[in-house]
Amino acid sequence: MSNKIVPPCQAACPIHTDVRGYVSAIEKGDVETAIRINRQVNPFPSVCGRICTRPCEDVCRRAQVDEPIAIAGLKRFAADYTKGLKILQRPENTYDENVAVIGGGPAGLSAAYELALFGYKVTIYEAMDKLGGMLVEGIPEFRLPKDVVEEEINLILSLGIGVKTGLYLGRDFTIEGLLKDFKTVLLAIGSQKSLLPKCKGAESSRLISAVEFLKQFCRGEQPRLGERVVIIGGGHTAIDTSRTCLRLGANDVTIIYRRTINEMPLCQAELEEAEQEGVKVRYLAAPLEFLCDVKGNIKRVCCIDFKLRILDWNRPSST
Repeated sequence: MSNKIVPPCQAACPIHTDVRGYVSAIEKGDVETAIRINRQVNPFPSVCGRICTRPCEDVCRRAQVDEPIAIAGLKRFAADYTKGLKILQRPENTYDENVAVIGGGPAGLSAAYELALFGYKVTIYEAMDKLGGMLVEGIPEFRLPKDVVEEEINLILSLGIGVKTGLYLGRDFTIEGLLKDFKTVLLAIGSQKSLLPKCKGAESSRLISAVEFLKQFCRGEQPRLGERVVIIGGGHTAIDTSRTCLRLGANDVTIIYRRTINEMPLCQAELEEAEQEGVKVRYLAAPLEFLCDVKGNIKRVCCIDFKLRILDWNRPSST
């Protein structure tokens, strides 16, 4: 086992990016080395430089002096500055085994990227007519431009990865069928199923999941909105949805979150931006009932208020 001490920023990164290495390279003016360090573990530095939750910055030691280093911003700079450079190259030594990856979203593209860099022949099977998954269907343009995602995907495919789109698993092909032509099949179909509140009135046609709403918006469709919109939840999807609603003309947008601001699973800067645009947040509340008119339109949302308490393990549970 290595005794190498890993900096907190690198330890906090989900893919353990060598933050210290690429920040130091940028400081020396060697931006190409910086992006190469990133791409060793990250196929989407341009994307992550824009939408990453930045756990690295939360533990950055520079905050003990003044404020954290803008790690995500520097990642974005390195990716944008080196755009157009041929950073990736197929390995000279390749394997004869070929791999089918089912799913062309972030997971499938990342898997194909790593396999291709190892020297395997890879083909991606995607149900939609284009690659990208939730990067192109679940994140609004104002946060993540589509051309940025397309450039990253094209760079990944430049490793010689094959693509077959518009093919559904179970309808157009099976895993058993793929195994006749491929040594291995990797499932990377993602998880896009939404959860709706289980309370009275939730069957209203005017209740839509945030994921489906963002999909409609990103496809260029016009989701039905009233002048007042209530969003249940407190993560990135809720914030993206709230800001999108304002851009679609909603006059009043309120997020209802069952905990406090300290428990919200998102970057605080995103919340601040949403509030500056006019989004309101009601904390420590959850929907109890959706009151609808005879046409099924939601007229009011009845909520229950919560209060955070410290868990007492010695307190007997109720039966």
